[in-house]
Amino acid sequence: MPGFSAARSRTSFTSPNNSLILSSNSLTSDKQHGRCPRISFKHEQISGVMTLRETNGLGEAFQILSHLWRHRKSIAGYQKDIRLPGGIVLFADYEVPAKILDTIDALFGDDLKPILLKANRSPTGWYLIFSIPAGGSFRQVLKYQDRFEDFTNSTVIIERKYGQLHFTVFTTELKPQYPYEWDPRPWLNTGMLLPFPLGWTVTGLKVVDLAKVIAFIVAGLQGSGKSNFLQQMVWSFLLAAPAPRSPRIAIIDCKRSEFGYLKDHVPVAMEVPHAATLLKALNRELNVRLGKLERARVRRWQQYRGDDMPPIILIIDELGEVIEDECMDLLNRLLRLGRAPGIHICCATQRPSSTMFKKFGDSKALLSGTLAFKVRDDLNSRMLLDNDAAAFIPNNPGRAVWQWGVEQCEVQVMCLPEEQADELLAGLGQQRSVDVVERSPKRLPAR
Repeated sequence: MPGFSAARSRTSFTSPNNSLILSSNSLTSDKQHGRCPRISFKHEQISGVMTLRETNGLGEAFQILSHLWRHRKSIAGYQKDIRLPGGIVLFADYEVPAKILDTIDALFGDDLKPILLKANRSPTGWYLIFSIPAGGSFRQVLKYQDRFEDFTNSTVIIERKYGQLHFTVFTTELKPQYPYEWDPRPWLNTGMLLPFPLGWTVTGLKVVDLAKVIAFIVAGLQGSGKSNFLQQMVWSFLLAAPAPRSPRIAIIDCKRSEFGYLKDHVPVAMEVPHAATLLKALNRELNVRLGKLERARVRRWQQYRGDDMPPIILIIDELGEVIEDECMDLLNRLLRLGRAPGIHICCATQRPSSTMFKKFGDSKALLSGTLAFKVRDDLNSRMLLDNDAAAFIPNNPGRAVWQWGVEQCEVQVMCLPEEQADELLAGLGQQRSVDVVERSPKRLPAR
């Protein structure tokens, strides 16, 4: 412990390793002349924490002591946790919570500064709880999330629970690649109706229930991982055990390069006129299902007791190729009314904007979720997320930002190589067709 030694005309403080000395000379003389005591500091640099030669004021002295104690890992020289016999671990690394506190000191004044109540170490990082002071707010802290992440070089999740701020700091890093593996049964047992793997996060595999998300958009630069994500999303539903209410898949692939190999198993529209026909058929099916729900006096497809209303999942790869007014009107109607009758949509594009899509503003408001891969700049990121997170994603294919409501997290989409997709295709039986295609005109208009 630090020790104090007092004399009539000198008071000094010495740190445990003699690297910091505080002294005050001639206190009586200074007080008699109406001057504040002079505090001088002389110390060596401590692991890069600070370099200070001389200053005045006891307040600054205590600030320095507080800073040194907060970063005491550097003083003690510990680089790793101390593991004792019996599995006991002494956590010596206080650098992460110290940096969180440093950031709070820099951003907030004393009156609005959140107060640390608890700090616990976890296998993946740290869990900190702060009180919200009078006049402070959760949103005021949440808007600085990126600053906490930049300074700690970690993933930081800020939540409000029971009137307190909960910081979850993940010091683990995502791998650059994860192989595609998926078994929907554990997630179906939790009550999810249409589970599919979004990707890996610092907390583990992120699984989304499409029955709740309803519709979402996928966007990003060429080669960022959009098509790979769509492939693994399709296969995640195709590999589900056949059942009367298992999802039916329909695909619009006007790029004509990604899903042609599935034409014998699911309906795939590869030209704009064919896409328009498919969208018309889905709108007719929408009307039929709404009538069934009305006659059954239920509100949603989940409450309908018959087996003739399985969920339909429409996947559009490159929305920019389906920009005709007729197609966009048909698509927007499905987005507006598709929730109750069980029609779910995933749209992918490179750069959504009102200049490319005349009615994209209407479409974006109807897409509740966003999976944003790497984009060129913060302007493109704000078109998707209303923030710049997608502009600063690492240049790693498959890395993306998922946003749904107030939830936002960074994910690494699983990798499904073409060879693995071919193996899955070889073991796939005849897939269930989407009934609406059978009721659509047999002869498609020429392009």
